[in-house]
Amino acid sequence: MNFLNTLFGFLFIINSFGFAQDELLQSLINDARKNNLQLHAFHHQIESERIKIDQATAWEAPQIGVEFYQTPIRSFPLPMRDGMETDYFIQQTIPWPGKLNAMSKAVENSTRMSEENYRVLEQQIIKDLKYAYYELFFIRQKIRVNLENLKWIESLQETIESQITIGRSKPQDLLRLHIESAKLQAETANLRRDERTAEVMIHTLLNRDVSGSVRTTDSLETVIPLWSADELIPIALENRPELHSMNFNLNMFRAEQTSAKKEFYPDIMLKTVYKNMSNTSKDFWSFMVGINLPFAPWSKGKYDGRVLESEEHILHAEKEIDNMRNMIAYDVRKTLSSLENYRSMTALYRDVTIPQYEQTLKLLLVEYQSGKLDFGMIVDTARMLLIAKLDYQMAKMNCMLALADLEKAVGLSAFEINQRLQ
Repeated sequence: MNFLNTLFGFLFIINSFGFAQDELLQSLINDARKNNLQLHAFHHQIESERIKIDQATAWEAPQIGVEFYQTPIRSFPLPMRDGMETDYFIQQTIPWPGKLNAMSKAVENSTRMSEENYRVLEQQIIKDLKYAYYELFFIRQKIRVNLENLKWIESLQETIESQITIGRSKPQDLLRLHIESAKLQAETANLRRDERTAEVMIHTLLNRDVSGSVRTTDSLETVIPLWSADELIPIALENRPELHSMNFNLNMFRAEQTSAKKEFYPDIMLKTVYKNMSNTSKDFWSFMVGINLPFAPWSKGKYDGRVLESEEHILHAEKEIDNMRNMIAYDVRKTLSSLENYRSMTALYRDVTIPQYEQTLKLLLVEYQSGKLDFGMIVDTARMLLIAKLDYQMAKMNCMLALADLEKAVGLSAFEINQRLQ
C-alpha cells in the first residue's frame, strides 16, 4: 500500500503541472520595448530621418561676393584703392514652386517607412523573447518533473528493499532504480545549463545584467480561440508593418517621380548688385533675373532619365507589394495550420495517450502487488508515462510558439486579434 500511495502521489504531481499566466511575460515585453539596444539604435535612425524633412524644404544658401573692375596690379593688396569700380552683390536661386514640396513628401514617406520597419523589428524582438521565455519555462518544468521523479525513486527504494526481505522483489529491481536515478541526475544537470542559456538570452534582449535570474510563472494559459484563415488574412493585410512599409516606399517613389517631372521647370536666379564707382560721386544699383534651361536638347536627356527611372521604381514597388500580400496570406495559413496541429496533438496526449498509460499502470500495479508481474514492466510503463507527460507539456509549449508565430504573421497580439473580431 505504501508503494501504491507513493506512485499515485507521483502521478498527481505530474498532473498538477500547468501553464503560466502571461503577467510576467508581459512585463518582460514592456522592458524589451524600453531597453532593447536594437530598438534604441533604430529609434535614433528614425530621428535622423525626421530631421531630413526640414532639410528637404530649405532653399540653397545665398551667395555674396565682391567684384573688382579695372584694378591695377600695383594696387594689391588693396584693390579698392586704385580700381575703377567695386561691385558688391548677393544672389539667390529660387526653386520652381512645388519642387521642394515634392522632395519633402519623398523624405516624409521614407521616414514613415522607417517607422514601420521599427515596428517590424519590435515584433521580431517580442517573438524572440517569447520563444526564449517559453523555452525557459519548459526547461524548468522538466527539471521539476525530474526532481519529483527522483524523490519518487528514493521512496520506492525503501519499498523495494522491504519487499526484497519477504521475497516479493529482487535485488535487480533495486539496481534498476539506481540506474534510473543516475540517468535523471545527469539529465537534470544538462537542463540546468540549458536553463542558464535561456536566461542569458532573455537578459540580452532586455539589455540586463546576465548574472541575474529570470522569473517564470508556474502555469501557462493555453486557451487559444479557434480562428479561421478567412478571418485573419484581412486583419493581417491591414496591420502587417512590412506591408505598410512597402506602401510608404511606393509613395516615396511616386513623390520622387513628381519631383523629377518638376525638374523640367526652370529654377529662378535673382542677383542684386551695388556698384561703387571711382572718380564720381554717383553709385549705382543693378538687378538680374536668370533661369536655367533643363529642357535644352543637351541636358533634357538627364531629366527624362530621372522620370523613367522613377517609373521603373514604382512598377517594381507595386509588384513587391502584390507579392507581399500573397506571402502574408500564406504566412497566416501556414502558422494557423501549425497552431491547429499542435492543438490537436495536445488534445491527443491529454485525452488519449496519458489516460491510457495511467490506466495501464494501475492494472500493472495490481498484478505486481500480487507477485504476478516483473518490476521492470512497472518501471518501463512509469517511464513511458513520464515521457508522455513531458511530450504533452512540449506540445503545449509548441502551441504557444505557434501562437507567437501567428501573432507575428498577423501583426497583432492574440488579445488585439480578438478585439478586432468582436
